[in-house]
Amino acid sequence: MLRDRIVLIGCVMLFFSGVVWSGLTINIKFLKVESLHDLFEIFGAIATVVAVYIASTWKKQLGSTRDYELARKTAVAIVKYKESVIGVWEAASDCLLQEKSGETVDARMREVLTTLFNSRLELAQQRRSEIQELVVECRAIWRDAIDKDLAKAFAFEYLCSSCTKTYLLMIRPDNAVNSIVARYSLVKFREKLSEEKINNRDDAELYVDRLFSTVDNKLDAKMR
Repeated sequence: MLRDRIVLIGCVMLFFSGVVWSGLTINIKFLKVESLHDLFEIFGAIATVVAVYIASTWKKQLGSTRDYELARKTAVAIVKYKESVIGVWEAASDCLLQEKSGETVDARMREVLTTLFNSRLELAQQRRSEIQELVVECRAIWRDAIDKDLAKAFAFEYLCSSCTKTYLLMIRPDNAVNSIVARYSLVKFREKLSEEKINNRDDAELYVDRLFSTVDNKLDAKMR
């Protein structure tokens, strides 16, 4: 029904347009070209207008392609970093559980935990460095810094990493003083992490997604 009305309105408008144009008289002399030189000037003007339009369109398309590619690279790097942040949180959570249990960690277990946790910390640091490089590129091209939107995520990763490093320091048998200081520091880390109310991996994923929500929305807009 709506389509029929649109067609009917179009036909009526076309009819009245014909009536209006039929009443106009066009001076044929206006369409005459006095010389070949004038004809070339007309063609040159038309070509200039077309060239300007094509150049403007090409520039916009090039800028859109550049923005899309940069946003895509940054979005992929952030997805990888999210996984690393969750992995570092798991390491910190395991450390706090182990410390709370009061179980003694022997040399073999200490070596296993040190290797496992350090690998997670190094991977998170590597992926954070990749994002920081892309952030500089985003600031240079978009003039819109996204590093402020990542500050809380970086701070959370640093908190979890520091907690894990402190635990690894605590279980080292070579310095009793450092071990005591580290144990006291773990109490502080436990308090800070408990404020986030993260009880399992699902909670951690939701929390990390919230930390990145602002920058994710900005990147999505650049890729549209």
